[in-house]
Amino acid sequence: MSAGISGGAAQATGVATFSTGALTNSGAANGTATYTVTATNAAACNTVTFTVVVTIQPTLTASLANPATICSGASVAAVAPTANIAGTTYTWTLPTMSAGISGGAAQATGVATFSTGALTNSGATSGAGYLYGNGDECSNM
Repeated sequence: MSAGISGGAAQATGVATFSTGALTNSGAANGTATYTVTATNAAACNTVTFTVVVTIQPTLTASLANPATICSGASVAAVAPTANIAGTTYTWTLPTMSAGISGGAAQATGVATFSTGALTNSGATSGAGYLYGNGDECSNM
């Protein structure tokens, strides 16, 4: 197995189906596990050996610190979230906003940086929260 790959299972006795067992990848790039499989006929007089290479994608972790407080009518632009996998892109929904807050923008296609769009506060309260995701998980800012 390549670096960062753990788990998996060997099968010492003959079975009709192949299974890897649970495999995990703690790294930041795809990894592989190579199995050597031996097929034996029912009479146990013929065998064939071959390999099966399984590619295991890493589990993505991503985060974004809450941006600084901004003035009414301004936006938070081009904040780069952190992720363990290079090339990660992000999408987000329209923000959930407190009374008196308007504006904001959703992002339907994946981009590398987060931005809010212009947010306006016409009231006495503050606050807008975005829900952003990377395709596998979502986090609430």
